[in-house]
Amino acid sequence: MKIAIVEDEIRIREGLRRLLERLFPQDEIVGEAGDGKSGLRLLLENGPDLVLADIRMPEMDGMQMLRAARDQGCAPAAILLSAYSDFDYAREAMKLGVSEYLVKPVTADELAAAVNGARELVEHRHLSQMGQRTLAEMLLDALLSPVPPGEDALAYVEKRLGFPTREPLGLLLLQAEEGVREEWRRLTAASPIRCETVPCGEYFAAVFAGFGSVEHLAFVLENELLSAINRLSAQPALAMLTTVPGLAGLHEALSALQTHFEFSLIAPPGRLMRYPEILDWPLTLLTYPVELETQCRAALGRQDREALLAGVRQFGSRLLGGQMHHPREIKEAYMRFALSLLSTGRELGQPADQSNRLITGFMAAHRLSDMDAYLLRLAEGLCSEDGETVGASMLVRRAAGLMKEYYAQGITLEEIAQRLSVTPEHLGTKIHRELGCTFGTLMKRLRVEYAKKLLLTTDMRLYEIAMAVGYTDPKYFSSVFKKSTGMLPMDFRAMNR
Repeated sequence: MKIAIVEDEIRIREGLRRLLERLFPQDEIVGEAGDGKSGLRLLLENGPDLVLADIRMPEMDGMQMLRAARDQGCAPAAILLSAYSDFDYAREAMKLGVSEYLVKPVTADELAAAVNGARELVEHRHLSQMGQRTLAEMLLDALLSPVPPGEDALAYVEKRLGFPTREPLGLLLLQAEEGVREEWRRLTAASPIRCETVPCGEYFAAVFAGFGSVEHLAFVLENELLSAINRLSAQPALAMLTTVPGLAGLHEALSALQTHFEFSLIAPPGRLMRYPEILDWPLTLLTYPVELETQCRAALGRQDREALLAGVRQFGSRLLGGQMHHPREIKEAYMRFALSLLSTGRELGQPADQSNRLITGFMAAHRLSDMDAYLLRLAEGLCSEDGETVGASMLVRRAAGLMKEYYAQGITLEEIAQRLSVTPEHLGTKIHRELGCTFGTLMKRLRVEYAKKLLLTTDMRLYEIAMAVGYTDPKYFSSVFKKSTGMLPMDFRAMNR
């Protein structure tokens, strides 16, 4: 697979290239670009199968670049990267055939999963181009490719595969337990309404033809097909239906269903959602429970596990209040609540590396029960005591949190004390008394531990690692590392990789 990288930050761009080369040595990186305009030229000249692109770039942003490339007949699979958890960007990205939306910093596991998902789309396209064209493959290509099928493809589906392309088609997007897919295929095969089902990421898509009226199709789906597979499932399947005038409209229709599938958060369980009718559902404005957030943050601050978990369990019911709200407002409210708990956790010295998984988890959720469970797991994790700060006072826990967050920038005891409104002497004494070491020793320990991670998980050079952990002199960094571990940084890498 040919891959292009378009990212304006050179360190991130180089890091992505090294990571891709390590994870997928069989693939070819055909080029890199530092802005959207250069990226567009790269796409048009090299025709990559996949592009990794930042959203916010000078000259032309990532989505403008993809849109311009598509208009000129170049439509690679795409993975968008952003430092911003912006729902509107994610929604717009879906319309451009983007297979994944990742929030930086991206882990190796997240990147690997995204690239493997994009690879499936690329392989399906290649199969179609090679002439190995089944109806399922042709429909999948029409669903996933932003470039509409040409006249030759329409004629092939119509004449060779016997499937109508210019009459109304029904498109159902279905999310159900893995075990019911075969039952779904069996049921649709026995139905008089013609149906072809294809996998579509976390969903599967069913395309219907010859169904008469859309009301009849909806009745059969809800009362016969969905009700039958729901009897086999621990929780009801989620399904949304729309109609299109022909095969050429499938991609746009799929994008609309994916964009609005979040309405499953407020849909009655087991019922069929119909698009665009769901846009007319009567919604009320959401009122965020600020007092409950304050109570939960206070409970976390004093490590009152029971009070925190009780408050988190109340969040969903207090937020919704028996009313129907826009799904985006609900997701943003859950994310705001979770990020506020993470912020308090960071002040108390808790790890701050959960935000990316948090954003991804809430954006992908389709059931309120899943969001409640995810929020509860987050709270339980934040409630667990951690390492050196077990039993420490609130002041020392907050100081430790600031040290973990800003040690690479060289934050000083004086700066931390100023943020916490105490004197440096008082803070230094408290840290030494409660943690058994001085501020300077604790800072060195933090830097060495992070340096170990970089040595084991990256190919960064010594001076780059030294800079990343807050040392401007690589020789001094090596000396500190050796005093702490008994060996030089490069020896540590060689022995442990």
